[in-house]
Amino acid sequence: MNPAAPKREVIVNADRYTRIVLGVIAVALVVIAAQPWLSGAGWLGALRPEAVQAQTAAAKYEVGVPKSWGKFVAYSNNNLLLEAPDGSWRIVTSRAGCRSTRR
Repeated sequence: MNPAAPKREVIVNADRYTRIVLGVIAVALVVIAAQPWLSGAGWLGALRPEAVQAQTAAAKYEVGVPKSWGKFVAYSNNNLLLEAPDGSWRIVTSRAGCRSTRR
């Protein structure tokens, strides 16, 4: 038995798989391109997804921050960075049970 024969079989199988995948992609592209001309076909309606509406989720938490704590500067990793009128910064953690810290 020739040792090169199994390698050739693997290459042929990979080539066959590539051709099948590219064929499926080609058929899908043809269907997409032909949609304006096939809009009256009933079977094409089964392939078309339904229209969707944008939906927003309700806020999980609402955080109230007093204005006396300072001006909002940034938000990162559930922390608010606030700047007080005197120039000091305050990091407020928005998780329950945590306190704010001044820097």
